[in-house]
Amino acid sequence: MCIIDCIFPKQCVICSKVGEDICTNCLKKIPRYLPQCPICHKLNNGYYTHKNCYSKQIQCFTGWAISKELEIKLKQKIFTYKNLLTNMISYLSAEETIKKSFIIPLYSKDPIVFDINKTICKELRSYGRKQYILLTGFNLESIDFQIKNISASNIYTEIKILTLFHTSTL
Repeated sequence: MCIIDCIFPKQCVICSKVGEDICTNCLKKIPRYLPQCPICHKLNNGYYTHKNCYSKQIQCFTGWAISKELEIKLKQKIFTYKNLLTNMISYLSAEETIKKSFIIPLYSKDPIVFDINKTICKELRSYGRKQYILLTGFNLESIDFQIKNISASNIYTEIKILTLFHTSTL
């Protein structure tokens, strides 16, 4: 344990329990995001966009549904995403997809979120032949904007998106 951890111990952003950024009990209380089309938010199989919602079929994995208030807390706190990312990848059984993907951070106009997205990308390791483009980050702001900014989107067979959270607008 380093001296900084002794002086400034980690605290759960939800319940303030000392020791973890989000404690296990609070993480269990945050609802998992169900497999939905990222455009219309109606349920579907496999997290894909519906054919009538978007011209290109995109698979968008999302870990948890959070409130706007919790999103603000998560962005403001110096937060380690490694445990959340590992938990989500295991839950979604997305290990093989990641290994076969060319990983790119999701672009965000918010510089804090873009830094978070770059950090999340650094945590992922891909090996072997690249079959997919995998856009990764904190939260998906706009699919259209993301797809327009991918220069190599025609080279890969499929585009996938991996986000930790979906912030409800309600």
